[in-house]
Amino acid sequence: MKAKAEYETQDYYGVISDMGRILKSYPSHIEAYQLRGEAYFRLGEHDTAVNHFREGLKLDPEHKGCKKGHKAIKTLLKKEKRGDDAFQA
Repeated sequence: MKAKAEYETQDYYGVISDMGRILKSYPSHIEAYQLRGEAYFRLGEHDTAVNHFREGLKLDPEHKGCKKGHKAIKTLLKKEKRGDDAFQA
């Protein structure tokens, strides 16, 4: 798959574009949501990444890749919040 190769070479914008085209044709393609979420995560666009993982989980609540990605972002956001709170104190 071209998008996986793009992901491995850190062409995250290419992944987002390719997966967007796939999702337009196949809106229930869970792996496309996962890979697009991972690309947004790598670009630091965490809210958008969470949205993509959630869309995948709506289709399959037990999808391992989407669950893993969603959990990773939530964990990161909690740590960022704790760090910000500690810095403010």
